Amino acid sequence: MTSDASVRAGGLASLARMPDALADLSSRPSLMRAFRRCIPELATGQLALTDVEPRRVRLRDGPCTATYDLTIGNGDCERRIRLQGLADPWGAFDLEMPEPTVPLGAPDWRCGVPELHLTLTSTPADTALTALSTLADPVTSRALLTDALQQHTAYRNVQVRWCEPTIARYKPGSRCTVVYRIGYDSGHAGPSRVIAKTYSGDKGRTAFDGMVGLWDSSLRSSVHVAVAEPLAFFDDLNVLVQGPVAGLETMKECLKRGLATGDLGIIGQALRRTARGLATLHGCGVRAASVTVRQERDEVQHRAVRLSRWAPEAGPRVSAWLSSLDGCAHAWPADEPVPSHGSFRPAQVLVDGDDVGFIDFDGFCEAEPAMDLALFIATVKNLGMRAAAPGEQVEHLCDGFVDEYRMHAPVTPERIALWEALFHVTNLLNCWAKVRPERIRGSLALLDRHIGLAGLPPI
Repeated sequence: MTSDASVRAGGLASLARMPDALADLSSRPSLMRAFRRCIPELATGQLALTDVEPRRVRLRDGPCTATYDLTIGNGDCERRIRLQGLADPWGAFDLEMPEPTVPLGAPDWRCGVPELHLTLTSTPADTALTALSTLADPVTSRALLTDALQQHTAYRNVQVRWCEPTIARYKPGSRCTVVYRIGYDSGHAGPSRVIAKTYSGDKGRTAFDGMVGLWDSSLRSSVHVAVAEPLAFFDDLNVLVQGPVAGLETMKECLKRGLATGDLGIIGQALRRTARGLATLHGCGVRAASVTVRQERDEVQHRAVRLSRWAPEAGPRVSAWLSSLDGCAHAWPADEPVPSHGSFRPAQVLVDGDDVGFIDFDGFCEAEPAMDLALFIATVKNLGMRAAAPGEQVEHLCDGFVDEYRMHAPVTPERIALWEALFHVTNLLNCWAKVRPERIRGSLALLDRHIGLAGLPPI
């Protein structure tokens, strides 16, 4: 799965190795060495740096952006400091390399790291997610949850006595998910867990409207898949509040464990249940905005062009290949659009014993069924590649997933192959855009293998 051979995707062979100047921006050893030299408290031994976790390194049209979590030791205690970075590996923007004038962790702290062409600063408050402080505070969030619950007949008079917020997922400036344990006044009853999500754009409203439609459809009582009850959407805060979906483990976690241990039988059963759930979702009849393969194709081309400053050959090569892929799309007409998840990956499936539930409907749309199927199996293969699992075994699992789906709903296999090719190219381009050099060769091998097996035009 991770060999260097790349014949059918050979036109992208120049992407196989990322320059050290870029790769070092997400390399723990390189970051540790450079930070220990340049940050005064670390250079003098006043503080000890025990770890650096690169969180979000991104290639942009201008300087690269990055977020780093530093674990700092001082005697017997440790603390975590989050820093933001701007990097200019090619030396095109003449970034400042300031000397710190305040202690590490202070609001106005700034420091240059010349050997990485990187400028570090303290992380400012998240002004894009204005509701974050409200959601994270037990007092203010208690009032918000009470308001959300009381909008429903079943909970009209409920009073939340206390709530315990836990931030489950947080992407600064983008979105945050908070899970609450809830206690009620005596004589009142409601869900023991509630989830609130806030977004920087309009995905929250999209997700809520889709969830309302799904909850009002046959999906609400389906035996094949569970979905969350939509409770409220607060436009002024851009906050969605929903009920829980049973299950403490995602399909992604289940897959990673099974691939690591070789226990593929349990994985196969869970995948078949997921396929039945997906067919049920696709047949629920809820209307939404449409997404087409042409839109995905154009997005892939946009991603490749956006990387041209860092990988000049990516744009022309991908653009030429997409043009040849247009012939396949014409020869294999799309199936009728169905209600679709829109970002259907193993992380969006919760496993609860023999049951499954689907979460995160912020990409809810109408599309041909091949889209959800292809994204899911492309992600499964990517997880298998990262776990060094035998490619044939992973493909057998994916084939079983598709076969189970086709027992419950129609789909054209060639359309799945077409969409999957686009998602594999996206994963390869994202290895560069997100500065993950350790995944490049595996992603290139997955793309090459898929092109060969599906009989698609070479790149």
